[in-house]
Amino acid sequence: MVSLQAGRVINLKVARVGGITPALQILAFARQNGLGCWIGGMVDGGVGRVANLAVATLPGITFANDLSASDRFFQEDIITPPITLNKNQVLVPNRPGLGFAINWPIVAKYAQAKSWCLELP
Repeated sequence: MVSLQAGRVINLKVARVGGITPALQILAFARQNGLGCWIGGMVDGGVGRVANLAVATLPGITFANDLSASDRFFQEDIITPPITLNKNQVLVPNRPGLGFAINWPIVAKYAQAKSWCLELP
């Protein structure tokens, strides 16, 4: 894209590129090459949304992001607390780490084969 001058913006989907580490590498590449960047992935589940939200708060994200509240597509998500909106803006938690935890009772509720849910916390 850069060598062909085929674009000026990267739509970075954290889950699609393999997680936070590859997303950070792509974001660094974008910054080094003067490319704009925004985060997409509004139909991701809770864990994916949390990763998107974390990357969306970093320097180098130059456009509005395509993120949404947990309850937009899912009645119950597997993270706690849920991702919420305030006037069309996603609220970023002020807690250690990524700011969310896995809601293990919800995971167990929706697990089709309970045998793979070994000893949930």
